[in-house]
Amino acid sequence: MATVASLLATLQADLATAQADLTALAAAIAASTPTGPTGPTAPSGPTGPTAPTAPSGPTGASGPSIPPGNIILVPASLAGTDCGAQIQALLQQAGSKATAASPWTVEVPAASKPYMVNPTLHGEYGLEIPSHVTLQVDAGATIGTVTTPSSLQTYYTIYIAAGVVDAHLLLLGTLIGDKATKSSPSEWGMGFGVDACNGCSLDGTGTITGCYGDGIYIGPGAPAQTFKIGAIVSTGNRRQGLTIDSVNGLMVDGAEFSHTSGTSPACGIDIEPDQTTQSVKNVTIQNCNIHDNAGGGIQSGPDDSGPGSVDTLTIQGNTLNSNGSPGGKYGIYATFGIENQNSSNVTIQNNTVNGTQGPAVQVRNRGTNIKVLNNKGTGNSSGVSNSIGTSCTSSGNSFS
Repeated sequence: MATVASLLATLQADLATAQADLTALAAAIAASTPTGPTGPTAPSGPTGPTAPTAPSGPTGASGPSIPPGNIILVPASLAGTDCGAQIQALLQQAGSKATAASPWTVEVPAASKPYMVNPTLHGEYGLEIPSHVTLQVDAGATIGTVTTPSSLQTYYTIYIAAGVVDAHLLLLGTLIGDKATKSSPSEWGMGFGVDACNGCSLDGTGTITGCYGDGIYIGPGAPAQTFKIGAIVSTGNRRQGLTIDSVNGLMVDGAEFSHTSGTSPACGIDIEPDQTTQSVKNVTIQNCNIHDNAGGGIQSGPDDSGPGSVDTLTIQGNTLNSNGSPGGKYGIYATFGIENQNSSNVTIQNNTVNGTQGPAVQVRNRGTNIKVLNNKGTGNSSGVSNSIGTSCTSSGNSFS
């Protein structure tokens, strides 16, 4: 017992020493570090080590590292009010200072009530993120959408406009649309959208839900360049989890698209360039969880009457479960080359597709160099449906 008591005393002494060292270290850090953005007296001050802001920029994105001090904190007192104009003023303030070498962040802190945004602040746009600025919505913070008039057909709660570069939405909290409160034949009420921007991203681990149209929309004009979507959850939206209409260089990695229902096509992801200005090139969709959508899991190809095109698309390593309402939908639907706009260089590989009302993978309409490789799954009405013959290579697939 003496030996045990001696060891216990030694351990207690070591613990006391360690605690003293930690206390001294914390005091040294506090003395040398400016007040973080959560401090009540310096909302625009630099981020301290205990602040929720990640100073290295959006997780997994190509976005910039935010220098200490380049952060504006949205007042939490705005929560529960229609405060889009105030948040936009802070975004414009950040944008007036931000450069490629010195980007800025506007941070929306956690609050018990949503920060409401009217998507008609700028015509059909709510919050617009300027160049070299990140809008960060913290965990526990919610951006809500003020219900729009039934006559308003097209609108976006958060938007990155054409010509903007190096702008980012880091969503760690929630973005909610007005699906629950709006009544209209429209299908264009978007949560987050981008036009022909360059080097921008949507990242974080937050949720986009309840949008009257799409959770996420990439389009509608000339292609956006080099865009990234990280581990976002887009769920419970009315038309699409994600629509891709016009982009050159897109990575979608680790996101979830689920429970889409309300109006056609109601897909998890719909790739559908159908205007003369639109094209989709160099897109990779990987490691995503796509499930319980009323339409298909992933639909790709221009509208049957549209002039757009799809070129160089990779769909790999995704898991698709229980997509397609009764009547014959699909897991991955590859419709290429409509109206002589031949799509090419498409690889669909290493995906798992289960419980689809129609084929697990369907390929049709004049595609070129389409490869369907090493996909698997159970509970689908059929495996690979190929109606374009030798233009589609299919091997190593296992469906039961």
